[in-house]
Order: sequence, then structure tokens, then C-alpha cells
Amino acid sequence: MQANTKTSYLTQLSAILILGMLLNACAGESESADNNDAGESPSADVSLQEDTTTAEDASTEQDAASENASIASLEPGWNEILPEGNTVCSRGSEFAYFVHNGTSNKLVLEFEGGGACWTDGTCSLADAIFDDSVEDERLLYQSGIVTGFLDHEHENHPFPDWHHIFIPYCTGDVHIGNSVHTYGEGDKAFTINHNGANNVRAVLDWAKDNIPDPEVIFMTGCSAGAYGSILWVPHVAKQYPEAKIYQLGDSGCGVITQSFLDDSFPIWNGTEILPTWIESLHPDTFDVSTASLSDIYTNLAEHYSTQLFTQFTTIADNNQTFYFEAMGGSGVVAWTDQMLESLDTISEASPNFRKYIAPGDKHCIIPYPEFYTLEVQGIKLVDWIINMTSGIPIEDVVCEECKPSE
Repeated sequence: MQANTKTSYLTQLSAILILGMLLNACAGESESADNNDAGESPSADVSLQEDTTTAEDASTEQDAASENASIASLEPGWNEILPEGNTVCSRGSEFAYFVHNGTSNKLVLEFEGGGACWTDGTCSLADAIFDDSVEDERLLYQSGIVTGFLDHEHENHPFPDWHHIFIPYCTGDVHIGNSVHTYGEGDKAFTINHNGANNVRAVLDWAKDNIPDPEVIFMTGCSAGAYGSILWVPHVAKQYPEAKIYQLGDSGCGVITQSFLDDSFPIWNGTEILPTWIESLHPDTFDVSTASLSDIYTNLAEHYSTQLFTQFTTIADNNQTFYFEAMGGSGVVAWTDQMLESLDTISEASPNFRKYIAPGDKHCIIPYPEFYTLEVQGIKLVDWIINMTSGIPIEDVVCEECKPSE
């Protein structure tokens, strides 16, 4: 999960928007002067120019964005798709997702991060610690400026020709909720749509129709998206039984407190996502109130023994530590010890699990340019992922200083 400002893909976009406002403020009131300045200024090339969209352009974009759009009809680069049916963001705004059309029969499913919401305070408009709409993502893709794993034009992108579906996160429920909950009382009451599971199902339905039989699937996500990437594995595996699946949870190690577990899952109605076809995870027998993320990983790794499951984290992740402390945890040393214990537990029980632990306290890697340069113990993360998804055996990568405290 992530703190109250979303740490994904938006840094460069923010700089662009601020620069655009400064340019507009300096351009004067004359429309012709604005146009002349835009023509002369290199920075104006990255302006979103939303107000100049013609009715014809808007109509074309809307047609392309409908859920009926086939993958063959999508434009090069990233495309927004507006699904119909039971999809919505937390406060009632529309949900949308984004598709990069590839040329190979391989698929990336990426779950976005962005905090969580399970109490009056964490969900309130004033103090919310989650993202409640897809507007930031829409601006990002309209800008054409994407970084990290989203940048398929990067020379070192591991999957430049794969189909890539980016699933935004605007429901505060780590992509698994199926409830409408009222927080607060009286005139301070407000309603949140914890609708993450239905939003994801709409995306998977579109993928089934448009990418019916992918050979390989890479499931990943940063922070809250890391939980989506593992919890949706059984559903993707059921939809694509012949596909080889590789999963990478980025900075979502599941070190949480009992109170958070007790409070969040019942509110979100998150148990509905548990796979009824896997006995060890059946909602009638799997006790979420006493479970851990390592239990999810080990049970899935055992059931899907030919698939590969992985996790990435830094040794002192500042954001995971922030949430751990907010839930009543006792700080970075305790978080690190419990994180290492959790990963070791999965490793000992699951031959098809690998971990990559980097030094420092940075939260998430896939949204950033460092995704292409990070190297630990002489092994670049991007090469580790390429080898993984190419069927080349990989081993755990753990920095020398990444040891539990004595």
C-alpha cells in the first residue's frame, strides 16, 4: 500500500503540468499570443491542451474507449477503455483501464498501487490515504509521458512487444473489495464503493475476449497492486489454464497487524475473492482472521506448482514501514525482521518462489526509471525478470547488508 500521495508514475507529469501553468500565466491574455508562444516554446510540445479538443476528436476518443473496442482497433501506444456494467470508483466516479497493444501472444497484467481505506479517518475526504479516482492516470496517459515499466519504448524494456493491461486502483481495497460501506455518522456519514473485485473482473472479461489464449502472463503490481497481483493469480490461471504465469509482487510484503486484518477484510467483503476450487484457500475453511500473506503465497505456490511466484522489496521500505506503524507496529526494525521471516517462510515451503531484496528504504521499483538500472549482487532486476519469464532458472537475490537484526 502507499501513503496519502500516490507514488506511481506521476512525478514527471506533475512537473509538466506545473510548467504548463507557468507558461500560460506568462503568455498574457491574448489567444493569438498564447498560440505564438506555444509554437516557439519547446516545452509547449508536452502540453495536454485539453481545452482545444474538437467535438470530432472527442467522439473518436469515446468510440475507441468503449468496452466494445477490440484490441485490433486500438491505436499504437496506450489506450483508455471505459467498461460498462458494475464498475465504479470509491466515490462514484467512472472506472477506466488502459491497454498497450502488443504484437506477441504474451500478456502483462499490472495492478496499480495507491494506499487503502478501512476506517472513517482513512476514507474521509480530508484525511484519506488512498487514491479515489482514475483522473491522475488519465492525465498521465494523455500526456504521453510514462516512465519505468510502462515505457515500452525504453531500450531495455523486458517485454516491448507484449500486450500490457494497466488496472488502475481507486477503491481503497487492494483490488479485492465487493461492498458498499457507510463510514461516519449523521451528517458526517459518507459512502465508499469498495468495488475493486468487480473492476478487475471487467478487465479480465475484456482480456478474455481480446487476448483469448496468451502463452505467457506476467502479473505484477506496486504496493497495494502487489496484493492484487498475487490474489488474482488463481482467477487468471482459471481463465487461462494453458498459460505460463509469472508473478512479481513489488513492495507489498504483507507485514500488517492483527487489528488491520480484523477491520479491513470484513468491510471490503474481501473473502469473496478466495478461490473456491482450491481446498486450502476455500472461504469456508481458510480463516482470513488468522492468515498471513505468506499463507496465501505458499498455498498458491503449492497448487500452481508449475508457475513461478516472486517478491521484490527494499530492506527498510519507508512506505511499508509507515503503514505498519499506522496499524500499531513498532518501527522499521520490527518491520524488517517480520518481512524477512515472511519471505523465508515462503521460500522454505515453496520451491517455485524467489525473492529480490535491495538495500535502502525506497518504496516500489517498477514505476520508476531505476527499474532499468537497479543492480544487487551483480544482478540487474530487469535481467532477473527477463530470465525468469524466458524459462531460465533464477535464484534469490539478497543484498549483503540485508540481514535480520541480532
